[in-house]
Amino acid sequence: MIKKGQSILFLITLGLFFGAGYFLAGWWSDFSAVDKAKKPVMEDRERNDLISEENQVIYEEFYTRCGHVIISSFPYRESLNGKTVDEIKNIYKEKAGYEIKREEETLIIRHTIDGYCPAEYERRRLKEYQGYVAIFKGPKEEEVLEKVTNIKIENLPAEEQAKIKRGDYEFRDEEAMQDALENFDEFI
Repeated sequence: MIKKGQSILFLITLGLFFGAGYFLAGWWSDFSAVDKAKKPVMEDRERNDLISEENQVIYEEFYTRCGHVIISSFPYRESLNGKTVDEIKNIYKEKAGYEIKREEETLIIRHTIDGYCPAEYERRRLKEYQGYVAIFKGPKEEEVLEKVTNIKIENLPAEEQAKIKRGDYEFRDEEAMQDALENFDEFI
């Protein structure tokens, strides 16, 4: 017969054995559930970080010399689809003047360019060149002589002479400049 002390010891051992099994089964079950629960969340997060056709992409070109910002569509928009912001930053590097950021569903690509915007190179101004009214093109610091007219500076009224010598006649493009030059034709 089994003694009373042996049966108590047997029950305690049996209880410890089942308790340890229950604990290990619960621990393994929790571990498995955590692993399964995290995997889809990470996949969703990763999928949400990807740029797709639904994301708006704003491309800003900032020109340091004139301070102008040109906003347009990004010329390589299709190449961004399926990439994360970090992957895009690895392509368009900060060293090359790019700043990439995402604001909700919009990706903003800002490119800082050390120079003048294209519109500045279309500017024209009337100035004096060897006694004649001349047309200079481009930003003031980089302007180039485009054409010398047949209008002698000395034939213009004193006030107009002073404005031309100072370079006060500045135009956004050739058409606007031609309109102003027509007014000087009477002084040829």
